Amino acid sequence: MISAQEFIARQDRLLAQCEPNSVCIVPAAGMVTRSRDTEYTFRQDSDFWYLTGFEEPNAWLILSNHPRYGESYRAMVVQEKDKSAEIWHGKRLGAEAALARFSLDEAFELQELEEALLASIQGQDNVYFSLGHKKDNDLLFSEALNTLRDAPKESLAPRAIHDLQPILHEMRLFKSACEVAMMKAAGEISARAHKRAMQFATPGCYEYQLEAEIYHEFAMAGARSPAYSTIVGSGDNACILHYTQNNAQVNDGDLILIDAGAEYQGYAADITRTFPANGKFTHAQREIYTVVLKAQKSVLDMLAPGVTLSQAMLHSVE
Repeated sequence: MISAQEFIARQDRLLAQCEPNSVCIVPAAGMVTRSRDTEYTFRQDSDFWYLTGFEEPNAWLILSNHPRYGESYRAMVVQEKDKSAEIWHGKRLGAEAALARFSLDEAFELQELEEALLASIQGQDNVYFSLGHKKDNDLLFSEALNTLRDAPKESLAPRAIHDLQPILHEMRLFKSACEVAMMKAAGEISARAHKRAMQFATPGCYEYQLEAEIYHEFAMAGARSPAYSTIVGSGDNACILHYTQNNAQVNDGDLILIDAGAEYQGYAADITRTFPANGKFTHAQREIYTVVLKAQKSVLDMLAPGVTLSQAMLHSVE
């Protein structure tokens, strides 16, 4: 698990890279409707998760290094406590509990979002925000800016708007020891799932049954969701680059390609393997497999600090 102290340290590093008199505004993800009154399983926005570790939708993180706050300022806007909504959809943290959990200076309910945005932006020289990431959030942010711009001069609308993503995404490239541990766990869970699918596979089974074996292994290890849509392609389906129907029956003599990775505590694995459905390669299959395996091992041997992905790719096809 990522500690609360590590999340705060990330926030501090972000603020340290911003211009003086700045505010950073980072919205969480929202729920996405699946059909009528049901939603897809919620997944938090990666940037928001990186800075907070908070799993609820519709929240906003506000950080500032403006002198009026002292060294720094941290605030969050979260969903309000609502007994009726919580009966239907589960417990909410609420603003009062958020104050202590995230070491905030202030916490607001979602119904106070407009006021909180205006107060945080007003008087700042610089605002950092990821424009173009989500239309609804862009609209709320733009409305707050326009309110200040249309007000008298003393409203102090910000002088400059900066894209937050280049700074934040550069930070995310460099992993802490705890992050490396999470990534390793995701890889180990995924490897076990691949092995389980290989052991289950036999001519006559269906691709979706192999997918089910993989998902069960993920979930039993605490990885509730795959990191991406799983590919289980047998025979000709293995040649479809982003095949996800996974509904064909496996034939004797088929090769099966599985591309599957678990997401664990927000960190993803990505593994692709190809193997014979009946447990034995034909001569031609073995020759092709051996060529690919040799290339993979050669690339792994050359990887080192300073080697680029493009160099590794070119080496693999030599």
